[in-house]
Amino acid sequence: MTRTDSLRGTLVAIDAGTQDRDGSEHLLRAAVDTSTSPVLLACTHFVDAPSQHWAMTLLLEGDVPDGGITAPELADASVVVVQGDDSTRHQGPATWRAGAQAAAEQWLAGSGRAVVFDGWDRLGATVAVDDVPTLSAIEQVVGVAGTPTAGRVLHTRGHVRPERVGGRLLLHVRPFLDEGSVAPFEVPNPTPCCVAHG
Repeated sequence: MTRTDSLRGTLVAIDAGTQDRDGSEHLLRAAVDTSTSPVLLACTHFVDAPSQHWAMTLLLEGDVPDGGITAPELADASVVVVQGDDSTRHQGPATWRAGAQAAAEQWLAGSGRAVVFDGWDRLGATVAVDDVPTLSAIEQVVGVAGTPTAGRVLHTRGHVRPERVGGRLLLHVRPFLDEGSVAPFEVPNPTPCCVAHG
């Protein structure tokens, strides 16, 4: 596997063949809630192995014992565990292993759609854009199509999903409501035609 930097912690990639983005988030949160180790970062990934669907990754502070993914909803999921020393092991059935492997490779290459990250719970309904990097692990707020961000107010709508780009968390925003306000580019509950592009 190719990685952008050394892996600090344990990467767990999980695939249950989930067909929609919101469903993958539900399973991801179940995995986070039942993890026996602190979760540093949790992402969803759109994969096409063997067909197009959603998988997920969790970066854990500690190791993951065999059987360490205990959420009942993930009983039939395929799991790939990558350690900091580059060792890899598999858990669960092989049904979706290719997708779990693809999600792990995306994460190691520096990509992914973050759902749980440091400070995600500190980004309330509104926050100053300039404060986002101080409050959270998001390194930069990027305006889509030249949208200005400095000095703006961010309306999160309770839905902040930054993208990992080269291993950095970036939040893409667009104009919202009135001049001086922006919102995350990704909207909550997208229409079905947009799910694959979320």
